[in-house]
Order: sequence, then structure tokens, then C-alpha cells
Amino acid sequence: MSIKAAAVVPVKKILIESDPSGETFVMIQPASYKHELLRGEYLKARKFNVGVDNYSEEPAVNRYQFDAMEIWVSYPDIDVPCSIDIELEDETIVNPFKKRSEMTQTQFLAALGMLTYEVVKEWHKMVCEVNPGWGRPF
Repeated sequence: MSIKAAAVVPVKKILIESDPSGETFVMIQPASYKHELLRGEYLKARKFNVGVDNYSEEPAVNRYQFDAMEIWVSYPDIDVPCSIDIELEDETIVNPFKKRSEMTQTQFLAALGMLTYEVVKEWHKMVCEVNPGWGRPF
């Protein structure tokens, strides 16, 4: 008997709450062990001095930053990783999201920062639907 390899086909999720037209979507990479390792780097315990020779280990994670990291880790390297058009103040429409191999993590986070909290929250919700073990990191 053989063991199945991790899913490699990204899953399309419509951001219907953010765009009821159904035109806005994100593609989400199902997690392999490699993705779990990347995610785990953000959950490392950090030591805090709580007295003479006493240390406490607790995860020191910014929840919002962690959600953004999970979106980045599951962001696939495909030609159309998402369809998110953003209207700027001058009414210009942009889609700052490129293929993963064409963006750095910093560029991705800058693009993510152009979205409202509600859109990012819905995107993260879709990430957790595709990767159910990611719903409760702590």
C-alpha cells in the first residue's frame, strides 16, 4: 500500500462576503509538511526572564501578523493566484498581487495592507477552510 502525497492543486475560494458579485477570488495552496514547518517557525516559544534564573516560555505572536503569514504561506505560485481589484482614492483600479515567485513576502504584505480588515479576515477564513488544522494555532 502507498501513502498519498500532499495535495498540490490550489483550491479556488470566492470572497463572496467582500464581493457579492462572485468575481473576487483567491487560490489557496493546501498545506504540505513543508508549509507546516514554515508556519511553525512563527509559533516558536520565546523565553522571558521572570526572575533570577527563572524563565517562562510562551508563544509571542501578533495574531494579525500570524493570519497574514498563514495567507502568505498558502499563497500559490501560479499565474493567477487571486483576482482582487482594489480601487484607490483616485479611482484607479489595481491588482497588486502577482505570482508568488514574482513577489517578496514584504511586497505581498504591502499588497495585503491595501485591503480592508474584512477582506483579509475573509481570505484568512478561506485559508482555514482549505487547511482546517490552522484554525486554532495556539
